[in-house]
Amino acid sequence: MVRPLDRIERDIEKLESSSQEIAEELQQTYEGYLKVLGEAVRGQAIVATYHICTHGNPEAFLELTLDRRQQLQGKIRTIASEARSRLAVVPDLLLATRLLSQLPDPSELLEALSNAKSLEDLEAEWPDAAGADTFDVEEAEEPESALSPEEELERAEEERVEQERAEEERAEGERVEETPNYQFEQPESVARWQEHLEGAIAQQLQDGSRQINRALQEFGILPPKLPPMLLEAAAKVPGSDSGVGVPNLLNLTVEAETPEEMQQLRGKKRKRSQPLQIVAVQLRLSEIELGDAQVMAARHQIRHLLHRLNTLKREYRTRDRERAVARAEAAWRASWFDEGAD
Repeated sequence: MVRPLDRIERDIEKLESSSQEIAEELQQTYEGYLKVLGEAVRGQAIVATYHICTHGNPEAFLELTLDRRQQLQGKIRTIASEARSRLAVVPDLLLATRLLSQLPDPSELLEALSNAKSLEDLEAEWPDAAGADTFDVEEAEEPESALSPEEELERAEEERVEQERAEEERAEGERVEETPNYQFEQPESVARWQEHLEGAIAQQLQDGSRQINRALQEFGILPPKLPPMLLEAAAKVPGSDSGVGVPNLLNLTVEAETPEEMQQLRGKKRKRSQPLQIVAVQLRLSEIELGDAQVMAARHQIRHLLHRLNTLKREYRTRDRERAVARAEAAWRASWFDEGAD
């Protein structure tokens, strides 16, 4: 027999209060976790880059001048520090979506703007912005005949890279879903927030890895012609670790159909067309946690809270179902009329 509805409601109120308490504990725990994780990411990203420059491709690093080496090191430090800073604000960005849930999707606004305005209208409305992006048209439209074959190949490669970046940004925009409005009195909503947070952390690690690898390509440590999407695809293959006992590295073997394609991929002339061995940065959350005791300790606290949350979710589903049955029975009795009783 179903219990009285008022008793069920009181039980659910207690569960909702417990859900809010766990949500607050999770937020505080993640705040500490992301702080130590950011420090670990910065340190381990630098260590991974050091290994690539000194063990993965030491010849390329030695070819750099002292000034170029320092420029590369400075850029890596900047990327690692920015990754640390971005990780620290991930929870705030997710919680801020509760306030933005009623706003239009920015991508829709941009699309509407692009459809409603011509280039002339935009230049008339924002002359400063239009002037900031101007460039020498005559130089950009220089006839191809004035370029050497090597320069033509380099220009084509630059255009391909820019197109890949544009496609990545477009794909990222397409992945944006409707802004969630987290209700922390419901355990399911707390669990959804935690899943979104973990996804955002993984995305930050992927972005940091991509930026470091691009910097290594810029300075010739990694092949400049290597497509970024190839590294990302290889990182998703199970067991795609470095094979050298160093965490956060990706070991990749690239083959080409012809010696010319291999030479183009390497970015420099080679007498042999053997498969190209590449070691790139791939920051992995599991390896970062294993390599830092503080991060691992914080992760254990999160797992403990998630265990409590899962227990609460099961209890909430049970009581919510019980409430639905009690309401349905009350609604049946309120609307039932037995004509045969007369």
